[in-house]
Amino acid sequence: MAVNDVRILILCKTYPSPSGRYTETTCVAGMDESGRLVRLFPVPSRLIAKGHQLKKWQWIKAKVEKAKKDHRPESFTIKVDTIDGGEVVLPGKGWAERRRLLSPIKVYCDFLDIEAARLATNQSLALLKPACIIGLEIEPVSDPEWTEEELAKLRSRSRGSLRR
Repeated sequence: MAVNDVRILILCKTYPSPSGRYTETTCVAGMDESGRLVRLFPVPSRLIAKGHQLKKWQWIKAKVEKAKKDHRPESFTIKVDTIDGGEVVLPGKGWAERRRLLSPIKVYCDFLDIEAARLATNQSLALLKPACIIGLEIEPVSDPEWTEEELAKLRSRSRGSLRR
């Protein structure tokens, strides 16, 4: 598969999870310069050198290739050693700039519309604007520590120390 140089705006990322195959991994969602949503996986967030770690709302340049085992159209594998971090779009620049950057992305107002798009195009990333926000509930996890199984995955694959 072709490896391409791309510029991606990082929009969100999952919390790092232990992985038997990748040591530790994160899934990252972003958009390219044309406004196409992209998924980057696996991303070993805390194993990336400090100057190259991905920040939300940061433009990066990197080499990516279509994910071989993930057939969703927006899924790519990033060549971690090619990450070149760029500017971070700070809220201080105004939320208007962030909204402008997101403007090429189709905004959905209903989960049924997202599902229809998924069935038609196989897309699995979308931007959803809720009609209203009823509330936000934040609850502590029942067990904040990693399980022995997860720790074993980290220990078996880790070449260096993991930052927490």
